[in-house]
Amino acid sequence: MAVVYADLRFARSSHKTDAAQVPTHEDWGLTYENVTSLRENEERKTTTPPKPNALRGACDLLTPYITAILSLLFLTFLAATIGLSVRLSQVSQNKHEVAARLEGLWGQHDDLNSSLTSKILTKDAEAQKLGEVLRQTKAELEQTKTYLDKSQEELRTKTQQLQRTIKEKEDLESKSRSLQDNVRNLNNKLQEKQTECDTNLRQAESQFRSCSQTLAQSKTSLTDTERKLRTTQNNLYSKDRELTVTKKDLQKVRSDLSQSSQSAGVLRKSLNDKTQILSDAEECFRNSCEGGRNLYDVGYGGFSYCPGTWKEINGKCYYFSSDEKMRYIAEEYCKKRGATLAKIEENDHIIKELIRKNVKSYWIGLRKVGKMWQWPDMSTQSDLLENYNSPPCVTASPQLTTQRCDAQLPWICQKKTETCNFSMDTLRCFGEKIGFFGEKHPGEDEL
Repeated sequence: MAVVYADLRFARSSHKTDAAQVPTHEDWGLTYENVTSLRENEERKTTTPPKPNALRGACDLLTPYITAILSLLFLTFLAATIGLSVRLSQVSQNKHEVAARLEGLWGQHDDLNSSLTSKILTKDAEAQKLGEVLRQTKAELEQTKTYLDKSQEELRTKTQQLQRTIKEKEDLESKSRSLQDNVRNLNNKLQEKQTECDTNLRQAESQFRSCSQTLAQSKTSLTDTERKLRTTQNNLYSKDRELTVTKKDLQKVRSDLSQSSQSAGVLRKSLNDKTQILSDAEECFRNSCEGGRNLYDVGYGGFSYCPGTWKEINGKCYYFSSDEKMRYIAEEYCKKRGATLAKIEENDHIIKELIRKNVKSYWIGLRKVGKMWQWPDMSTQSDLLENYNSPPCVTASPQLTTQRCDAQLPWICQKKTETCNFSMDTLRCFGEKIGFFGEKHPGEDEL
């Protein structure tokens, strides 16, 4: 079996084509080179030096496999060649289409060329106009140059000013840096204050919620107050009307009061006169009644009496206080007036009735001395109910009751009546002073 080894190549045909044309599949040809027969290959093998028998045996075993692989590679390459030929035919067809489009583009080019020619002529006319404008612009440019020279001089002046400004700017930047340092310090302080303010704000929010609740309550209270205020206003209107009537009555009363005041002046003058008469009449009794001196031994008359705020009961004087003091203060009060705290006996019905009418408990003279209850006259009381822890002082309501001595209560003082003794001269003096008797002048024998 003979095996042919072929070197398959594609070679371009030798005739020249236009540079603008696309090559077709006709410009290409399929050639075969280096075709040799198996016999020539075998002859080459005979010229090679003989191989060892082991290597020859291995080559004989691999030869069928190698042949099969090469056959597959050839078939694959042949299929690729056929595919490329088909692709070349498609490219050739595209070339004709491109040529047709190119002819259309040449037609469009001629149309555009004619239109461009007319436009160029138009643009030449416009260019002439622009030349005129350009000359005018040159003249304006000369003026602008003159202005520019002036501007450059001003620019130099501005540059000097700018340099001074830059120096001032550097000074300001230095000040700005110092201010920035101050600002940073202030920012730090501000942050601290912000923290403090946040804390205060939270507290204020808490207080605000509390105030909101209070406000809601206040609103409710305000509604009630407004309702009461309307009621009060209505009452005020009625009271105002009543006040008008009262003013009229008051004016009438004021008029009456003025008349009464005049009458009172007359009565006051009369009272002063009477008071002076009584004061003169008291002089008649002062020497007879001072100290309660007893003048019965000279045959004069007299009577017993109690001071103005005291009550005479059963031949004794009693004082019922309206103030409330502790017992020892009440006892001192009685002693300074020549009296003692009162002794109330079983038959003192009038005193008991007065105590009952006043509906009060009064300090009296009974108190505990040792194991006995004793009155100021040293007599004792044995029927007083008491227990082991009873206080040492006693009150009358009118029943006798033990009481703590530091309690604040009214009291009753007791003393003997006072006696006033007078003669016939005393009586005549009193009658003369009050105008009941005429004034007596001494006779010649009395002088």
